[in-house]
Amino acid sequence: MTNSNINRADAPLLKMPSKIDFPIVDRRTLSNGIKVIAINKGSQDIIKVDILFKAGKWFESAPLVSSFCSVMLREGTLKLSAEAIANQIDYYGATLKTQAASDHATLVLYTLTKHLGKVLPLIKEILSNPSFPEAELQMNIQKQKQYLLLSEQKSEAIATRAFYEEIFGPEHPYGYKTTEEKLNQVEREQLIQFHQQRYRSDNCTIFVGGKLSEETFSLLDEHFGGEAWNTQEAMSEVQVQPYQYTPKIRRISQTGSVQAALRIGMPIFNKTHEDYPKMDLLNMLLGGFFSSRLMKNIREEKGYTYGIHSMLVSLKNSGYFLITSEVGANVEEEAIKEIFKEITRLKEEKISDEEVSLLRNYILGSLLNTMNGVFNQLSAVKGLYLYGLGNDYLDRYVNTVQQISADHLQEMAIQHLDEERMVQLIVG
Repeated sequence: MTNSNINRADAPLLKMPSKIDFPIVDRRTLSNGIKVIAINKGSQDIIKVDILFKAGKWFESAPLVSSFCSVMLREGTLKLSAEAIANQIDYYGATLKTQAASDHATLVLYTLTKHLGKVLPLIKEILSNPSFPEAELQMNIQKQKQYLLLSEQKSEAIATRAFYEEIFGPEHPYGYKTTEEKLNQVEREQLIQFHQQRYRSDNCTIFVGGKLSEETFSLLDEHFGGEAWNTQEAMSEVQVQPYQYTPKIRRISQTGSVQAALRIGMPIFNKTHEDYPKMDLLNMLLGGFFSSRLMKNIREEKGYTYGIHSMLVSLKNSGYFLITSEVGANVEEEAIKEIFKEITRLKEEKISDEEVSLLRNYILGSLLNTMNGVFNQLSAVKGLYLYGLGNDYLDRYVNTVQQISADHLQEMAIQHLDEERMVQLIVG
């Protein structure tokens, strides 16, 4: 029976959530002390295992060591060739990815639940006994050289690398750029030493999500627990020299380019700072989504670009604010003026209630989407763990979104968006 009183010409009322339910997190410890952070949720018989090490660029003994160490894990072990590893992964219908970022390195595995016990021994072998074969290392170095040659022809890639170099420093782990000289200096012995120092049980955290059971945890303990592994040597202390950042305007010529790549920004705090949630919302308003002010002005009204974005990026030991766009080479100066005009407006003009409401609804909707599915939830949990934040951070973030006002946003703009502190990079 249908309700004849429903007017189907009217759209249903939009009701935004007052609270986003965070998944129940199961925290355990393997017999050798490795922390396991798990979410048991989902109806499909598939499991994600995300194994994290503090082994990113921040911990390198020399440039590019962390990224090549991560890549080379799949190129063979003391027992298995790269081909044998690939064949076993394919045989069990699993997916395996290794990656090194600024602060951490990860191995991510997707596998059917029934094959977990078969695949985990292979993963342990990859992590604990890589052989770093010289031939494969040189092949990967050549691939990176080819990629570097291509990227050096692209204004946007040049601008991004130069931006990091300017705000963090050319020798800093967050700031150095890949060069042919640095690629030529990568040696197998460096990778072996870095692996021994960083890929070990006392530097490891395991995140697991999906349809789990007690057998899941037993298998993890069987293959990654027990005795400590790769802990023969003491972990070396990391000493990163601080960089004295100097704001500047820097132009890099790119012959034949019809567009100018713009990178404008500055170092800023990470998500452990009390102002980060409010600043994140201000960033969204300025250039973080399609209806942002920068998009309306520089794309829709002026037609200077197909897209312009701002971002607030959190790193473990720092963070940065960045505005990025590619504009016509003949309008670069006008585009930069309009960018700073929008920043000034945030400081000097009252933001409308309608704009605040649009921002609030967009962010809450995005959060709901981010928390959709057990693997997304696991990624969210991991993102908090990396900064030592608890599950209550999400509740506090949602509360900030709900309570944010025009005055709060204006205060953030005045306090933290300073044109005099920003580097301006123009490549074209």
